[in-house]
Amino acid sequence: MSPREPLIPLVKDYLRQEMTLGRWQAIAPETLPPEPGDPKAYLEKITKAKKKAAEKAKAAALPSGAGAPGGDGLQKVRQPFLPKGQDKAEDLRLLREYMLECRQCPLFKDRHNLVFGSGDPETKLMFIGEAPGEDEDLQGEPFVGRAGELLTDIIEKGMKIPRKSVYIANVLKCRPPMNRDPQPNEIDCCTPALVWQIKIIRPKVIIALGAFASRYLLNTRSGINALRGSFHTLRLDGMTIPVMPTYHPSYVLREYTVEVRRKVWNDVLQVVEYLKKN
Repeated sequence: MSPREPLIPLVKDYLRQEMTLGRWQAIAPETLPPEPGDPKAYLEKITKAKKKAAEKAKAAALPSGAGAPGGDGLQKVRQPFLPKGQDKAEDLRLLREYMLECRQCPLFKDRHNLVFGSGDPETKLMFIGEAPGEDEDLQGEPFVGRAGELLTDIIEKGMKIPRKSVYIANVLKCRPPMNRDPQPNEIDCCTPALVWQIKIIRPKVIIALGAFASRYLLNTRSGINALRGSFHTLRLDGMTIPVMPTYHPSYVLREYTVEVRRKVWNDVLQVVEYLKKN
């Protein structure tokens, strides 16, 4: 036996691990070489793997210029979304359909549902969070878990507004694995969708939920404690929208103190007063 032969199972396991982590998208288990001394079997497996990959790529092809899996993992060229500009609800519906076909980052592979956003397209108030969690991914709606229940209480019991009368969205539309922080490429891919949501709805004010959404919207590295408590400005294609950063409902649940709840209420109260005047 060759001294290298015992290494073959280890190499196979390593390559499979790399594929699981998404770092070797072009490699499939079928392409791994067989035991030494069987070149014919190796060539047969290579041919079979190439044929299978071609069939998979063909089956996964999407119409209308949507991104489709390619040989290097993901095809990033897509036709830009263009709203009709006549009806907000219809434009949001079309944008959601557009995002259902998105293959710009790997998050689409493991999602149960696209978490696009929900609420009243004619609203004056928009909430923007970070990314869907497990409950949101399973139900396809933003803020439906424990944090969602608290947000509903803030809106309905605190602000005296029906939740269905506001609009709620996230920066990301697909859940990151294990609820980790969004990565730069994922943010870049989802940014056009959020920008269009804001441009279509044209809210009078936005409440940014948590540090990530606040820093993202305001293009700053400041922490949530420095940002919350006062209005900031989002300028977007001629629009000037006040943004009120506040703690994320998940943080409030973890730090359920009188002080934290009082700060959130003070933030929300400023928004209520602003909407009364505008």
